Amino acid sequence: MLFTVKVERDLTVTGGRIVAAAAQLGAFDPDQHTQRLQPALGALDEAWARLGGDLEQLAGRARRVDPELLRSGAELRASLREITADLGGHAGPATMAQRADLRAASLEVHRGLASAVDLGYVLRDVVTDPELTAPARGVQAACTLLHAQPDETAWVDARDVHANRPVALPEALRESLAERSSEVVAAAVRVDSAGTFLGATREISPAGPLLNGRAHAERAVGVPQAPGPGYGCER
Repeated sequence: MLFTVKVERDLTVTGGRIVAAAAQLGAFDPDQHTQRLQPALGALDEAWARLGGDLEQLAGRARRVDPELLRSGAELRASLREITADLGGHAGPATMAQRADLRAASLEVHRGLASAVDLGYVLRDVVTDPELTAPARGVQAACTLLHAQPDETAWVDARDVHANRPVALPEALRESLAERSSEVVAAAVRVDSAGTFLGATREISPAGPLLNGRAHAERAVGVPQAPGPGYGCER
């Protein structure tokens, strides 16, 4: 889960640079971008950051990632950097425009960001599953961030912490992670609505088909192929 959240945050920040460049060059209404979409992207980034911070505590050092998901995430990140990176920094709008059709790329970015609604629901279902387990030390660390107090003497049995055994998540922790996931959903809905001026809309329904992490990565941004990677962006 943590890797997926990190990739989604990269898409929010780096994809936002592509949309900002397109608006600056006149591909879209710059006022709509500044007043509506940019604040919504900031809120989505913050929501991913809060969820990622909690999951980072929970995962501890146990961060094995499915190889296929790892490859998909790396491809997405590299595709974005081919447009936005230059000489170890960020490329300017004119440079980005030489590498890709920024209007088309912005539509793809928006589509990928809006699909975070589905992913947020998937994450909420995962973290609220009573059978979900995590290393005891990670669970204990994550629980220290909660405002609630444990019903017993400690959130996690000391023997489990010592052996770092897999343990079920306390209900208070599951509820906190579910709230973080719901914040992602709400922020993604706002991005989808704020980006309607880009020309990309979608129907959102929590009852619709949901995506697992791999399926989400596979349907993520497919930016138009650039003439070549920027300096320092070789894959």
